[in-house]
Amino acid sequence: MRIFGHRGWRLVPGLLLAWGIAGAPVSGTPAARPAHDAFPGEADLPPAQLTRLGSVLFFVAADADEAPSVWRTDGTAAGTLRVPTLGDPVPGGGDVRILGQIGQSMVWTARVPGTLYDRVLFSATESGPRLTLGTYSPAPPASNTRQIDTPQIIGDRLFFQNCPPAGCRIWSTDGTTAGTGPVSALAQLTATDQAIMGSLAGKWLVIRSRQAVFAYDLAADRVLSLLPQGAQFVEIHPVGETLFLVTRTERSKLWASRLGSPRAAQLFSATTLDVAGWRGDLLYFAPDGGRLWATDGQPKHTHPYTGARVESFSLFADRLGSVGSTTFVPVPGYYLGALYGTDESTHKLRELVRVCSYKYECLGTRMSGVTVAGRQAFETIDHSLWQSDSTPQGTKPHDVLHLADEKSFAVLGGRLVLGATSLDGERQLWETDGTVAGTRALSDGTLDQPFIVEGPPVPLGDALVVAAFREPEGYQLWLVAGGRATPLTALRHPPQ
Repeated sequence: MRIFGHRGWRLVPGLLLAWGIAGAPVSGTPAARPAHDAFPGEADLPPAQLTRLGSVLFFVAADADEAPSVWRTDGTAAGTLRVPTLGDPVPGGGDVRILGQIGQSMVWTARVPGTLYDRVLFSATESGPRLTLGTYSPAPPASNTRQIDTPQIIGDRLFFQNCPPAGCRIWSTDGTTAGTGPVSALAQLTATDQAIMGSLAGKWLVIRSRQAVFAYDLAADRVLSLLPQGAQFVEIHPVGETLFLVTRTERSKLWASRLGSPRAAQLFSATTLDVAGWRGDLLYFAPDGGRLWATDGQPKHTHPYTGARVESFSLFADRLGSVGSTTFVPVPGYYLGALYGTDESTHKLRELVRVCSYKYECLGTRMSGVTVAGRQAFETIDHSLWQSDSTPQGTKPHDVLHLADEKSFAVLGGRLVLGATSLDGERQLWETDGTVAGTRALSDGTLDQPFIVEGPPVPLGDALVVAAFREPEGYQLWLVAGGRATPLTALRHPPQ
């Protein structure tokens, strides 16, 4: 059996459109997985599958005889079942993506069998059968792009792109067949390069069409022109109530569009400019020269940080964490890799720990984003778990846990819960506050039968639900409570 968990970034990066999207990050794990973990199409798995709706969790699973499909669990083995189909079944051809909750329904898509891009849209309530909402055709990527189907949930509606031969349209659904159809206010946007870029503050749907950027204001049911100048390469970063846009032509330019003033205003221009991440209402970026800057979208609140400099081309856009007045900025580095910290009171940047120096030492070095739990920040450096209290002397490897999977990080009750291997070689689901006394195993794996976690655990009642591997059960969905892990599924594995 294969339970599909997280793949790719642990934290959602800035939403990039096809014309300028960054290469997919390398996915890694602390140790090799068992051979039967491989399942056809695994590389195409979406980033999030365990998804709550009311008192149940929806997830995607498959066994040796069944293609991936959506299941749900109430935390008991008897209540863990494939979502039943209402009426004539409409098959999906794999690449199942749970999109999230709209109203009282969970919505997901799957590829239409025998096609490359066509998809079928499904929904189900907390206890009801699967409904087929219809099929749609996102625009196939052009030869020089990596255009991605990016449906967006705003309020109680899901918005998605449909590009039949007559032209591209933006559709939406409320989770019912009657409530699924084209958005009339967006009928004017039919270009074949049209794509949904993202959303802002639960109020705007952001769309690219004919090298211009628009927003659909849901409350007013109107289309707003954000960036009409036309730019071939555009990426967006929604931060609070400000939409930051980066355009790349002869020079890189940073723009800001706000809910109260939609037309994008230029904030910054440089030969090159890369985004480091965002926190609260602030976007952090670095132009050529390596000086870190921050802005809330207003010119008067756009400022540089003195002190250390960063490799702008080594930055990756991520949600940034903070402890006290320090914001953590990880920079994997090409010639110099380090974890940096800002002093927000003095606008100064300092190096907290050096990861590597020089090109060949940095080659292959990996750093994750930073997750804050309580008064400690956690990240992985070359798969090893590190923690920081925002001081250089307090930035160190964890005293108990060694190898860790950043894709399993979850913050629950002010503690970090994660899949990791201890310094003693014990591989478990753990919780930690950063201290030796506050670190304990939540599962009951052993050295001979490790509990190998895949993806972050999700609370359900007084227990945790997580996808994991342990012999002899193999990969299953597990209920973890009272120091024990009990399988909720009992499906067969694909052949080795």
